[in-house]
Amino acid sequence: MDSTEFVNNQTFNLVNDFIGHVIWPVILLLFIATFRGKISTLFESIKRLKFADIEAEFDKREKTFAEEEVSPLNDEMDGIVERIKLLELELAQLRKEPITKEVLDEEAIKSRIMDALEKGLKRWRSIQRLAVLSGANEDEVLKILRNENSVVLGQGKSGRQIARLKNR
Repeated sequence: MDSTEFVNNQTFNLVNDFIGHVIWPVILLLFIATFRGKISTLFESIKRLKFADIEAEFDKREKTFAEEEVSPLNDEMDGIVERIKLLELELAQLRKEPITKEVLDEEAIKSRIMDALEKGLKRWRSIQRLAVLSGANEDEVLKILRNENSVVLGQGKSGRQIARLKNR
């Protein structure tokens, strides 16, 4: 290879490197600067198309969700509201009617206590339970049981007062 060929080859390589590294980016920048408005419009329309598709899909899903999930809940809530209104009417009616508590005399209380001690499944009954069954308070039950000779009073493992019939 002679020196002219070598210089031509080197020049060619320099020009080629210059074009490859400097010129084509400059040309690209000029192209972008020239068509900047058109490129911007193109990207905006692409964005709008994507967002329009996403928005349409969202609206579709929202409508489906509302029909399948929310509507039954609304119907159920309407039913609950109606039931609440009926209960409020019943409560208002009950408030108008006075509630009378049955007043028991000592003989009726004693009869209920003795019945519970005789017929109950358990031999021993707590004073608390006898009070509930007789409709009296615990003090009244104890007073009646202390005056009754056929009853034995005691204390349970829990520490509560208990009672049973002597013959049972």
